[in-house]
Amino acid sequence: RATRGHTGHALTAPPTTVAVYLAVALAALLRIAAALVPGWSVPLLTLAGIGWCAGFFGFVLLYGPMLIRRRA
Repeated sequence: RATRGHTGHALTAPPTTVAVYLAVALAALLRIAAALVPGWSVPLLTLAGIGWCAGFFGFVLLYGPMLIRRRA
């Protein structure tokens, strides 16, 4: 929200931003689940890593251009 406000964009989060935040939150939950269910730790950690990468890559794709360009 701060990024959007400081770059002159609307303070409402579009669905793509919500998806990025959900990917990171889900990755965190999967990481916790991996610690609680040792037999599934490798697949859960793999999914957590994929979710983490997807979330941050998505953030860079969405917010990188806003931060590089002049204020809207």
